Formats: sequence, structure tokens, C-alpha cells
Amino acid sequence: MESEFMKNIRENPFFNTLPAALQETIIQSGASVSNEQDLRNLAETYLKKKPAEKQK
Repeated sequence: MESEFMKNIRENPFFNTLPAALQETIIQSGASVSNEQDLRNLAETYLKKKPAEKQK
């Protein structure tokens, strides 16, 4: 079940600062994000992994 936070995620100021590709990934993934801290943790994890993946 989608959280109330996810239903309105496009209105979140922090979400809007993220790269468009990451925004779409979060929305399409069905990630369990119920508040801004969850969103920040998810974004931080993704952004930390991304450069390492590019080096492969």
C-alpha cells in the first residue's frame, strides 16, 4: 500500500532537488518511503553507489 508521503512526493522540496532519473527510479521502484528521512536515506544510498557502478 502506497504511503500518504509517496502519494504527495512530487510536492516535497527535497525530492524536487534530486536528479530527474533518481526521482523516476524512486517513483517506479515502489520503494517503501513513508517520510522525508526515509527519502533522504534512499537518495543518499543510491547516490553513493552510482559512481562506483560507473567505474565497472
